[in-house]
Amino acid sequence: MEDLFSGIYGQKSVKEILSGFLTNKKIPQALLFSGPSGVGKDFVAIRFANLINRIGKGDFNPTIEGNTLKEPAVKFVCPLPVGKNESSDDGPYDRLTPSDMEVVQEEFHRKEENPYYKISIPKANDIKISSIRSLTKYMSLSFQDKGYRTVIISEAHLMNEPAQNSLLKNLEEPPEGFVFILTTSDPSLFKRDNKIALLACPV
Repeated sequence: MEDLFSGIYGQKSVKEILSGFLTNKKIPQALLFSGPSGVGKDFVAIRFANLINRIGKGDFNPTIEGNTLKEPAVKFVCPLPVGKNESSDDGPYDRLTPSDMEVVQEEFHRKEENPYYKISIPKANDIKISSIRSLTKYMSLSFQDKGYRTVIISEAHLMNEPAQNSLLKNLEEPPEGFVFILTTSDPSLFKRDNKIALLACPV
């Protein structure tokens, strides 16, 4: 199944492990990809998310590739700016200006076009607790097809403590068919629940 990860350079051992998950259709509840910036952690996460989305469907084809970040298949979480007068009751995008939203959408599009692309959003210094709280709504939605749903949290070390605590609550009892993938260049900066399988992406 090496061709499933075509375009992703290196990471032989990681790709072998993930291919094993796909072959056996035994997908961990949560994974942590750690490694230096630029090594391809997000790329591996995005490709894996697109592949496991097809498991459980009658037309699963192990040769299909994809890098979509679109919901409901993939929920992509990354640092975002704080909007004017934003409160903890607001959604992650509720208080962003139209120009802020345009930047966010363009950065996500560039990430889809090139998963090695490093998202750069002005004043996006951390992952807001509202982004993590929004996962509760995402996981409560019902979908017609039976593929896996994946939450990718990019630069997970930038979650503040309230966001980390909220995430751990989501990890306690996630609905069946949901997978969490955290990517980070510095796993020492955030808590790790014992339910998260550590899968390193070395250079």
